[in-house]
Amino acid sequence: MVSAAIAAALFLLVLLLIEGWRLSPIEAAAVVTVMPLAALLGSRLDEHVPSARARAAAGAILVSGGLAGLGLLPKATVLLTIPPQILVGIGLALVLSALTETALGGRAPQAIHGGWTISARHAGVVIGLLALTPIFTHDIAQQRHDAIDAGTAVILDSKVQPLLKISLAQKIEDRLEEEKGKVPTIGTAFEPLPEDSAERTEVVRLREELQDQLNRGATHAFSPSFLLAALLGLLALIPIGLARRVEL
Repeated sequence: MVSAAIAAALFLLVLLLIEGWRLSPIEAAAVVTVMPLAALLGSRLDEHVPSARARAAAGAILVSGGLAGLGLLPKATVLLTIPPQILVGIGLALVLSALTETALGGRAPQAIHGGWTISARHAGVVIGLLALTPIFTHDIAQQRHDAIDAGTAVILDSKVQPLLKISLAQKIEDRLEEEKGKVPTIGTAFEPLPEDSAERTEVVRLREELQDQLNRGATHAFSPSFLLAALLGLLALIPIGLARRVEL
């Protein structure tokens, strides 16, 4: 369950950044480095929490809290992903160290127990991806449709001239078809901008509002998957709590 939650943290966040918010892969990589950096800092807490059970429970709660934070993002802003990533990173350091030590401590042969431990992690990753992929693909398609409907209302209510509205609507539709299945950037649909300064200002405002609608829809589309992943992480507390003893 912990591995499933961690896989969601990495897999879904990268997808949100690249496919939802349209960051480049290198930009997304720079953003998600917050998690491993936080994990490095979190590894220093091990010596202050000698109880493996306490570390495992605290780590699972932190990972789940970070995922819940990603699931409740109010808008498409990269900075808002940093606090949840820090929680996930510190939680990852605590829970993985505790579970690994518990699985291997005092056991022989360690190669066999190590193999079972790695197998459990990989199984968790597979479970997480199988459970979450259908959910977020369905949700992103639905949110994209809802965002387009909201964007249509924005175009109709704008102060742009009727003929220009029709032209923009056709260009936007073509742009959406080009990137079907993704959350598109629609800036090119507004080019060239009108020569009249007042109308240009209105078109730029309309472009920004429409793109914001699409980004917001993408953010909300990932919320159910992040929240489900948080629940998977919390499920790890059941075997942690039921364990009669933890000896290292």
